[in-house]
Amino acid sequence: MRITNRYIYNSLNKHIQQNLNRVARTQEQLSTGKTMLRPSDKPNNLSQLLTVKASISYLEQYDRNLDDGLSYLNLNDSTMQTLGDILHAAAEMAVQGANGTYSQNDLAALGEQVDKMIDHVIDLANSSVGGRFIYAGTKNSSAPFRREGDRILYSGDLNGIYREVLSGDQYRIDAPGITAGYQVVPVVSSNAVLPKITQRPADLASTGIFIITRTGVDTYTITNPTNLDGVTPAPDLVVDGFAVDGSGNVITINGPNSELAGLQIDMTGTDVGDQFKIVVDNEPGVFGHGEETAPGSGEYVVYDPTVIKDPIDMGIFDILFRLRDSLKAGDYQATGACIGEIRFKTDQLLQRRVGVGSRTRHFEALKDQIVDLELKLKDFQMKLEGADMYKLSIVHSEEQITFQASLASGANIMKVSLLNFLK
Repeated sequence: MRITNRYIYNSLNKHIQQNLNRVARTQEQLSTGKTMLRPSDKPNNLSQLLTVKASISYLEQYDRNLDDGLSYLNLNDSTMQTLGDILHAAAEMAVQGANGTYSQNDLAALGEQVDKMIDHVIDLANSSVGGRFIYAGTKNSSAPFRREGDRILYSGDLNGIYREVLSGDQYRIDAPGITAGYQVVPVVSSNAVLPKITQRPADLASTGIFIITRTGVDTYTITNPTNLDGVTPAPDLVVDGFAVDGSGNVITINGPNSELAGLQIDMTGTDVGDQFKIVVDNEPGVFGHGEETAPGSGEYVVYDPTVIKDPIDMGIFDILFRLRDSLKAGDYQATGACIGEIRFKTDQLLQRRVGVGSRTRHFEALKDQIVDLELKLKDFQMKLEGADMYKLSIVHSEEQITFQASLASGANIMKVSLLNFLK
C-alpha cells in the first residue's frame, strides 16, 4: 500500500503538535510552580485540595475580621486614654476651684476651660475609623453625638458591633457609647401600652434580659432569662421570684439571690396575654446613660440640665457640666463634691478600657494562631499541587529537545519534489 504525502504530513503535524503541547504544559507548570493545573491532572488529590483551599479562604476572612476588630479596639483604647487625661485635668481644676483661694473671675475662667473640655469630649465621642463612628452602634455612618446648647443628644443606636473570628463565635469589638439603663420591647401587645420601669437595682452590674407575660389579672410569668447578648442563659437573674402589689399591676423582683433584685415594673394598662422583653443594662456606656426622647424616635438625651438623674445614670457629660456650673457659680462646696464623682467616673472608664484591652490581647493571640494555621495549610496545599522545580526544569528541557528534533525530522522528511519521483 502506498503511503501518501498527505498521510505523512498529517502524521508529522500531529506529533509536532503533541510535542508542542508538552512543552507548553511544562512551561505553564514552571511559571505557576504547580503540577496540578486542572482537576483532571490529579483527581485523587482534588477533594483534599478543595478542602484546604476552603479552609485558607475562611482563615483569610477571619484575618480580615480580626484586623477590622483591632482597628476598632485600638481606636477605642486611644480614645479612652484621652478621655482619662481629660478627666484627670478636670479633677485638678476641681481641686483648684475647691480650695477657697481663687477669686470669682478665676473660677469663671476655670469654668470656661471645662466648657471647652466638653467640646473636646464631643469630638472624641465622634471618633471614626474607616468612615465608621465607633460609638454609634450599627448606625455608624454619621456622627452620633451633638451638642445643642447645654444638651447632649445621641442619634446612634444601642446595638453592638460584632465580628466572627477563628472559633466561629461572634465577639463584640466596640464599647457602647451610651446605654439606656433599660428597654421595654413589646413582643405581644394588644393595646400598645408598655410597662414602665419605676425602680432599678442600685448595683451597676445588674444587667440582663427576660420575657415577662401577663397571664391573668394579677398573675405573671418571667421566662427566657439571658445575658445582654440575648443568647447566653442567665438563670440567676430572677431566682427568688417576684412579688405583686395589691393592685395586681406592680411587680418587684425579690432578693437576695436574684441578680435583678429590686427591679420594679409597673404593668398598669397591659392586658392578659401581653408579652414584653425587658432589657436591664445598669452599667453606663463610655459616655453614660441616655433616655429616648420619644418611644421609637431613635434619638436619646444624654444630658439635659433640666432633668435630674439618679447617680447610676450619670455619665461623663453630667459630671463635666456640673463642674463647669459649680465653677462659674463660685460654689466651692459643690466644686469639691465633683472631685469624688470625677474619680468615680475615671474608675468606670478604666474598667471599660480594661475590657477593651483584654479583647485586644485576645484578638492579637487569635491573629498569631491564624498566621500559623495559614502557613501550615499553604505548605500542605503546595505538597498537593506544587511542583519540584528542579525536576520540572529538566523535564522541560527534554520536551524542548524532543520538539526541536521533531521539527528537524519533519523538515527533512517533507523535502520531496518531482525530481525525487523521477529518480
